Amino acid sequence: MKQTQNTTSPGTYHIIVLDHHLKNDQRINRHIEYCKKKQIPVDRIRLILHHKAPGHETNKAGNEHQLKSPIMFKGGTFNYALVHLSTFLSPWVWYNLLKFVRKIVQIEGSHIIFHVHDPFLLIFGVVLKVFRYNSSYIIYDRHEYYEEMRGIGKYCEKLSGSFIDGVVLVTDSQVQSTKKQLPGVDHMVVIPNYPDIDNRYTNRIYEKISTVSGSDRINFVYIGSLSTKVDRDIFGMVDICSALLKKFNNVHITIGGTTSEKELLGRFNILTSMYPGRFIFAGYLNRDEVVYHTSNAHFGFLLLDINSPYRASRSPNKIFDYLLFGVVPIIRANIDEKENLQRCSLLYGREDSLGKIIQDIGYYIENRELIQNYMKEAINLSQLYSFESVEDRYSLLYNLACKNKEN
Repeated sequence: MKQTQNTTSPGTYHIIVLDHHLKNDQRINRHIEYCKKKQIPVDRIRLILHHKAPGHETNKAGNEHQLKSPIMFKGGTFNYALVHLSTFLSPWVWYNLLKFVRKIVQIEGSHIIFHVHDPFLLIFGVVLKVFRYNSSYIIYDRHEYYEEMRGIGKYCEKLSGSFIDGVVLVTDSQVQSTKKQLPGVDHMVVIPNYPDIDNRYTNRIYEKISTVSGSDRINFVYIGSLSTKVDRDIFGMVDICSALLKKFNNVHITIGGTTSEKELLGRFNILTSMYPGRFIFAGYLNRDEVVYHTSNAHFGFLLLDINSPYRASRSPNKIFDYLLFGVVPIIRANIDEKENLQRCSLLYGREDSLGKIIQDIGYYIENRELIQNYMKEAINLSQLYSFESVEDRYSLLYNLACKNKEN
């Protein structure tokens, strides 16, 4: 993609982020923090679909707004589409959305940019652009797993394509498929899910690496999505944890995230009671807590369900966090940077059984010098992947999109 100089003053933008991701989504939070660092005015409107207690709220700083859409339908793929349709047609949602946007857009002469992180919300951005804010722009952050979308998500992209002024991608492998899906979009940049450099626990990390050979415990961690209905093989990960806890008395495991799935919670409860102090289900953890537990870990999981599509190459936040904190990733996914990651990771394909993964992990537990070498290599490799090295591509895209429209 063509690179050009940043010639537009950042102060002429006002970014409105539209999403229905989790509040602590790292990609969105890094994007927002970048805008703040560059003194680009930024607000976030987060739509929470299918909520038991509908309502709206704004944080104390006045720059983060939440719309909690009421439950309309329950269960099933068809009803999933109805949830989105009913949200889009809801007068209550539109009234509060417009109220938030009117409150945000107060600086005359600013370029209003709707930066959309979810395909469904593209429709909201298009309506706002066409019928209310004609001189605004739409930037679409096309997360890598959108490659595997079907149904309403794809339709939203197709319907909105001619109104999108620029696209942010996560991996280079998305470029060709995105050009095919959104042929009218001229400007694209790739911003991988690289982490911010965090040096708070540097001494602890190096101590962890230097003492692993004689340590009386080996720590495993997974903190993230616990949904068994999307792409993560959560039950497979739990099976691995159970086998490791049974075989090795020095294994300690921390799993974090939120779930209401009774079967999964039941399995967590069983492991907690069988291995008190060695298996911990921590529930929701804020970013500082995530960093703390990850920096203490020797191994970290990222397993995709073998029945989920493997076509889209991924650039998960989690892998780069593992590298940064000297953690050996255990990966079963179609992942970017395989050539580099194989120097410090346990990499598996969909054909590899859980038994093989358990056996391999056991071999490393019994050969600590291999763990130590992989942890050192993870730290070295992490230097190649920092958000600071790619963050200015946001400003580049904003400039390209705005200048193109003005011309």
